[in-house]
Amino acid sequence: MENELREKMYLVFASLFREPDQEIFEDIKSGLHNKITQNYFGQKSFDIHMPAFESTNNLKEMLKLWRNNICPEEGKIRPIESIYKVWTLDDSYDLPFAKDKGYLMSDWALHIKHLFNEFELEIPEDYQAMPDYICFELEFMSLLIAEDLKEEQKLFLLHHLDWIPDLREEAEEKEIVAEYFSIIKILEIFLKLEWQEFDLNNEETDKFQKFER
Repeated sequence: MENELREKMYLVFASLFREPDQEIFEDIKSGLHNKITQNYFGQKSFDIHMPAFESTNNLKEMLKLWRNNICPEEGKIRPIESIYKVWTLDDSYDLPFAKDKGYLMSDWALHIKHLFNEFELEIPEDYQAMPDYICFELEFMSLLIAEDLKEEQKLFLLHHLDWIPDLREEAEEKEIVAEYFSIIKILEIFLKLEWQEFDLNNEETDKFQKFER
């Protein structure tokens, strides 16, 4: 039951970060996401409520909030892993931006592409330059849980879901809308609990990094 609830939590967050459609809008307004969230956190003795976008009256308004705040192409913040990590940890690359952050298609993105190929998953055409978009990472983690791949879950948390505190810090600095900021903060709490469950706090997050380009 706990794994089933964990799987649902990852899918809830993936849904909340995705470009809203009518179904997502109605699910939020009906309290579906909040019900799953309260169920999970209630078992952990947390009283946490997912935003209900109470002042958002229709899908058009929600789309505007999403585009202005967390759209991966034009939002105040762009929830893509590569942007928050150095482009490569490979010292053999003599490029001026090799150790800089803020670029797409880093080693982290290449590793996501590799994982998706291994699992025979496709990245949508419009997102080929950002395979490490947060929605895909959260959905992939839900898949690992559904297939009960515990070691793979641990490694994916360690290597690919360690950048959310940086996302939250930028969201705070750029003062994104309260509802989406709250979602990011709740995701951060959720992932901290996940890291505790897998005892990852003393692990090195970069030791998988040796790629061929």
